[in-house]
Amino acid sequence: RELLARVRTNIDLAGERRRVARILQDSEQRLRSIFAEANVGIAQLDLSGRYVLVNRKYCEIVGRSMQELLGMRLIELTYSDDVGRFNELLDRMFEAGRPFTIEVRKVRPDGSIIWIANSVSLLDGPDGRPQYVVLIVQDINDRRVAEDNLRRLNETLEQRVAAEIQERMQAEEAFRQAQKMEIIGQLTGGVAHDFNNLLQVIMGNLDALRRRVSRSDFPAGQELLRL
Repeated sequence: RELLARVRTNIDLAGERRRVARILQDSEQRLRSIFAEANVGIAQLDLSGRYVLVNRKYCEIVGRSMQELLGMRLIELTYSDDVGRFNELLDRMFEAGRPFTIEVRKVRPDGSIIWIANSVSLLDGPDGRPQYVVLIVQDINDRRVAEDNLRRLNETLEQRVAAEIQERMQAEEAFRQAQKMEIIGQLTGGVAHDFNNLLQVIMGNLDALRRRVSRSDFPAGQELLRL
């Protein structure tokens, strides 16, 4: 009986192991399917920055095949102006263990540039130490291009508004100057008119005086006419 009980126990343990193994196998298969068909790019890198695992979406985003990516380093795809900022955040993550997010540009094989958003974290190994870097990536190129276009449009609009304001100020200043000249012309014309009227009165009086003096026999009057 004791032997039979041991046999039954061993059979039960073997069955439990097989059941656990099937569960683990199914879970692994589900995880592989999720990884492969996810709508976000997923990449796993070793601590030197080399790709060891990528999914279909990641390959689609960066424009390279899985065979091309495996063995390449992340820095080889990163736009040169973004490398320093990305490496700085990686160093901080290795020191503090905290994940981070960053938007960087990637260079595709045809030379085109695409903006992507990266969520970066560490994956520990069995010993509890960091073993891999995991990237969760989204294509944000359309948004960044739209933002850049809007920024340029705003800058152009500001320049156009500034030019319009300057042109309007110049027109208003020219109008004010024209008004001033018109007012001065009106004043000058009025003064000239008044002076002309006064001069006509004076000349009329002088003519009348000449006529009276010319008819007189006074020597002083004749002398005044010569003046």
